[in-house]
Amino acid sequence: MLDRQDIELIAQIVKSSADGIKTELKAYVDESAAQTRAELKAYVDESNAQTRAELKAYVDESNAQTRAELKAYVDESAAQTRAELKAYVDRKAEEIVDESTRRCIAYIEARVEPKINLALENLNMHYERMATKEELDKLRERVDLNKSLIDTLGSEYRELKRKVG
Repeated sequence: MLDRQDIELIAQIVKSSADGIKTELKAYVDESAAQTRAELKAYVDESNAQTRAELKAYVDESNAQTRAELKAYVDESAAQTRAELKAYVDRKAEEIVDESTRRCIAYIEARVEPKINLALENLNMHYERMATKEELDKLRERVDLNKSLIDTLGSEYRELKRKVG
């Protein structure tokens, strides 16, 4: 029969396992987000480099007024592109985090939660079977009384046997 110390130890083990799973899932989400950021940065860098080269060739061929107009256009376009790209990256990052969160929750619900629930049910079952302190005290008193009676009866038996024998 498990005592309270065993139950507490089991509860600590279950909590430690849950903490470990949580740490592993966080590492997975962090790694996935970092990889997505790196891929998006490479795409942005490549796209910006190509755009700059094309615009420079066009600006070099144009006159001063065309350059001024083009610069204004490029600045506006770049700001809009950055805003759109930032919105896109933010939206994609949120989607990735949401998907990772859904997967983590599904994993926990499918794999971890049933095991924790089973362990808790087991703990509760053992806890309900355990005798209370009052019951144990009564049992100790009965054992002490029975031991005392057995000792007394044994002494009386030996005394009678000595007298008869």
